[in-house]
Amino acid sequence: MYASIRRYKLKSPQSAKEGTQIINDSFVPLISKQPGFVAYYCIDPGDGNYTTISIFENRQQAEKSNQVSKDWLKNVQHLIQSGPDTTTGEVVVHQQEEVPQSY
Repeated sequence: MYASIRRYKLKSPQSAKEGTQIINDSFVPLISKQPGFVAYYCIDPGDGNYTTISIFENRQQAEKSNQVSKDWLKNVQHLIQSGPDTTTGEVVVHQQEEVPQSY
């Protein structure tokens, strides 16, 4: 399993709500259809930065997700001051609690 972590600086913390909506509406459907997709997370610490994590089955797929993300960024360029700062690598430790069926 491989992860691609991308960090962005938003033009303002107030951009987060609009960015989150655009990501949810158009990027999540795009990234989740990529071969080897496992999971996607978008983290907003509330300080004008965003971190996204894409999980894929192999390195090639994770690296391809970086290009997909880069191509898609035109949709939110008006919200981003800088980024992405990207790190891609193998997930070497992983623990996940089983989610109850009610979720």
